[in-house]
Amino acid sequence: MNSTSMNQRAGQIAERRRAHRRKANAPVNFCADQNMNWESARVLDYSILGVRLRSRAPLTLGQQVVVVPPNAKAAALHGTIRWFRIAPKNILERILLLLGRWSAANPLAKSPTVISAHKDESAIYEAGVEFPDQITDIRQRFSS
Repeated sequence: MNSTSMNQRAGQIAERRRAHRRKANAPVNFCADQNMNWESARVLDYSILGVRLRSRAPLTLGQQVVVVPPNAKAAALHGTIRWFRIAPKNILERILLLLGRWSAANPLAKSPTVISAHKDESAIYEAGVEFPDQITDIRQRFSS
């Protein structure tokens, strides 16, 4: 990958970011509105517009979720899954992901139908949850 294509990729990523993100490693519970089963997850980062979840529960595009932050005094967060993928499990998959080649090498990384048809009990899913409105106190919701 040459420097021009790397700069283009960085520019595309930057364009997707509409708000500053803060790194986190916060345990949360979430529920998909349609099934009412509570699942555990971790929030890897957050912004006033959404969170990135990591969970063993499969998630689907457009799914409505309720996320309960770790701060017991904080209100639950309602949002919609805007993207998801199966997270890389090992160092080789992580390197391929960083190089932008893992998704192409792994058909399960992109296809919701393949994911639901072939649920992998050991898979770890990542998803972006977008809030319908800005959550201005998001930082306080993830602090104890």
